[in-house]
Amino acid sequence: MIHFAHAPEFGIHRMAVEGLAQAAVHDASLRNMIERSLMESNAKPEVMPSDRVHSFSILSRILMDDQLKAGAACSKDTFVRSMEAPNNVGGIVREYASLWTIKEDENDIQARLEELDWLVALLFGVGGWKKNVPFRAHLYIAHMVTSCLFLPSVMLLLKPAHQIDLMRACFANVLVCFIGEGRPALEVQGFFDSVTTKPTPKGDSDLATKSINGNPWYLILAHVVHYQDEHLVKAVRAPSHSASLYGTRPKGYFGHTELRGAEYIDGTLFIRTAGLLTDAMDWHYEVTKRVEGIDEGNRWCRDGLGWD
Repeated sequence: MIHFAHAPEFGIHRMAVEGLAQAAVHDASLRNMIERSLMESNAKPEVMPSDRVHSFSILSRILMDDQLKAGAACSKDTFVRSMEAPNNVGGIVREYASLWTIKEDENDIQARLEELDWLVALLFGVGGWKKNVPFRAHLYIAHMVTSCLFLPSVMLLLKPAHQIDLMRACFANVLVCFIGEGRPALEVQGFFDSVTTKPTPKGDSDLATKSINGNPWYLILAHVVHYQDEHLVKAVRAPSHSASLYGTRPKGYFGHTELRGAEYIDGTLFIRTAGLLTDAMDWHYEVTKRVEGIDEGNRWCRDGLGWD
């Protein structure tokens, strides 16, 4: 979807053809999870919007489900864990995903889009963080962050009913990716108590002093725009956009959800996450060697997150 979405967002039309071609020739790895029944469960919701289940509440239930603990969905040694997980626990994940219904209404669609942005930022940022441990910038979960930024552009091409189908498929994919990578515990309160909202390059005290009263996004984006790994550029672009939309959300905004520590979540989630990512990838990183076009020295984490 990321490849295809470059067409509606940036006008690079040939990438739509390439993206569709990729989809046509690749195996449908989520066939055991995304069935027509998942989409039909949204057709005539029996609950009022006020009673619907928030994505954070669904996440909370997943975190407490022993059927989905690290090692249950797939082995840590599996090459692409998120592709094996649907075969083992696809039915369970599908049941959780079916709780996330969307009304065929513009306001409800936009509200659920916002939820997706918060969810992927939380899974990537808090999911890769532990106190006194280097941040693990997980490459596959980063793709979930990037995908959600492209969703609005793709949805402009679709009718509302099909927009909803795409969003619900994306939500299910995000869940299975997180579960496949080990379903790490989320230390929400610790994250917001510890991670800075003013990230700066380590050892650059002059720059830190000059930037302390400025917009921290300017500093990050000024470094990232020249970065030699396009994955980082895209992964930082997403939370910076989310911050522009939701950065003023206060603590307590998600206090009504079931997720432990949700009352501590506020709009600084995005800058905190982007700062951790930029630190992990090295603000001044330069590629020194490529093997068959691939930079093997990059610092993306590809290991599972929930096994330690």
